[in-house]
Amino acid sequence: MSDQVRRLRVWPGMLRITHWTMALAVSILLSSGWLLHSGMVLSDRLYEFLLEQLHLPAGHLLGLALVVRLFYLVRDDGIGGFAALLPSRGSWSGILAGLRFYLSFARTPLPRYYGHHPLWAPLYLLWMGLLLVQVASGLLLEFGALRDLFGIGSEPLLRWHLGPVALLAMLAVLHLASVVLHDLKGEGSDVSGMINGHRTFRIEAVPDKPAVPQVQAVSLDSIGGWTPKQKDPKDE
Repeated sequence: MSDQVRRLRVWPGMLRITHWTMALAVSILLSSGWLLHSGMVLSDRLYEFLLEQLHLPAGHLLGLALVVRLFYLVRDDGIGGFAALLPSRGSWSGILAGLRFYLSFARTPLPRYYGHHPLWAPLYLLWMGLLLVQVASGLLLEFGALRDLFGIGSEPLLRWHLGPVALLAMLAVLHLASVVLHDLKGEGSDVSGMINGHRTFRIEAVPDKPAVPQVQAVSLDSIGGWTPKQKDPKDE
């Protein structure tokens, strides 16, 4: 009896929009910020362009995307909410399997999961927390009236602003590498899933029993206590 494949819509549209908006903004911020603080920009005109035409607008765009994403993080009780990103008792097996997958350079099986990879889910919360620090410190650096209101000097603010940059850049690189690795070694179409919202799941056939298409081969323990609504076979 052969296995079957089912394609399900996993990622909501607004989550995908905020994901790509943050990806674009962070890419501009990291590259322009590196140039601004590398000492390589010798022209005042170029420095002004990088700061006022690229870095600051990208920071505002990131702040807007974060506000929308945090709204859905609190409001959503499904894949876009806090519960889907917090480790649960049943997710630790998936986290350990994910660690084995990466440490073995993809020689062990990739753990199955519905939405967020169990190992990466809490790292996404860390990522958003670091981005909030970046946006808040950036706005305070940009607007002197806000600094005066809170009584914070520019020097400590700049340290707060530059402090998480290396960690953010490392997480971004690791995220890109893991997505490519998942597409090469997994079965879930991760890259295209964040574009069209769908992921692919292999449905394992049960010996001596007919295959039931509405049952997914996804461990309940590996998806943080949240499962997609199953359809009644009569509605198929």
